[in-house]
Parts: sequence; C-alpha cells; structure tokens
Amino acid sequence: MDKRTKSRLQLVLVAAIFAAPLLIALALNQAGWRPHGTRNFGELVTPPQDMNSTHPQQTDGGAFVWHDTRWQWTLLAVASNSCENQCLAQLDLLHRARLTLNQNSDRVRLVYSGPALPAAALEQLRPITLINDTDQAFAAWRANTPDTLAAALVDPSGFLMLRYTAGFDANGLKKDLTRLIH
Repeated sequence: MDKRTKSRLQLVLVAAIFAAPLLIALALNQAGWRPHGTRNFGELVTPPQDMNSTHPQQTDGGAFVWHDTRWQWTLLAVASNSCENQCLAQLDLLHRARLTLNQNSDRVRLVYSGPALPAAALEQLRPITLINDTDQAFAAWRANTPDTLAAALVDPSGFLMLRYTAGFDANGLKKDLTRLIH
C-alpha cells in the first residue's frame, strides 16, 4: 500500500469514528427509542406547546408577549381559585428559586396568573408580572383544590417545556432551573 492510499484510508477511518455515533443516534431516534431515566423533576411536555397562540393580558392593561427578545425563560405560576397561605408560600419558593440563580436570575421572569395578591406579597415578590388568563389557556393546569399553585417553564421562544402540577417539589423545580440556566 502506497503512502497516499494509506493517508486516505486513515482520513476515512477518522471520519467514520466521528460519524458512527451520529448515525447510531439518528437510527435510534428514528426508531422511537428514548432513554428511560430523565433528570428533570417537572413533567416534560412533548411535543412542546406553542404558547404564542395564547393571548393573556397583563393586569396593568398591556399585552403579554411570550417570545422574549432578552432571551429570558418564563416561570409561570398558575394559582387555583384562591391564593392564600399555602399558595403564597409556594409562590415565595418560586421567587427564591429564581433568586438562587444569582447573576443569572435576570434570565428568568416570574409570571403569576390567578386571583389578586395582597400588596405586601406583591412587594416581596418583585419583580413579578401579573397576567389574566383571558382565553382560559391555563384552565387545564389550574388545580381544583383551593389555595394551591401549579407552575410551568416556558422557553424564551414561547414554548411550554416543563409543567409542575399542584403540590410540586420546589427544590426539584430549582434544580431544573439551575440546569437550564447555567
């Protein structure tokens, strides 16, 4: 074997080594195989739901836009028909989970949909965006149990990625946020 053929063979071998995992992953994906264990704590929404088709209004009268040009994730909190002690405690945990991201906390915006909150709670949760679910887009997530809170993570493009049912583990949500943002 001459030197030129040997060099070409080595090049093809190196290319095959890098291409093989990609081809295997493509074949497994086409066959519908998914890994059994995932590390997320929220319920993965598959396929992701486009939230841009919903049109909630901010309580100050402005339109709420899901697609964020500053590339912020949206942490959406959806309260049941009342938000008192337990609901406010969960909302505070969401606020604290956002704050634990430190310098990346501005990459997540906290949005609340539900009954009016006390002025003291609003001051404590700043910055928080209050929206009204005018087209009942969140009705399926809203818990029937009073004083509960459900949550969801919406990516910067406006797609619902993870959903947390009422009674969710705030520490699990915090871990999901940390993985997404860092």
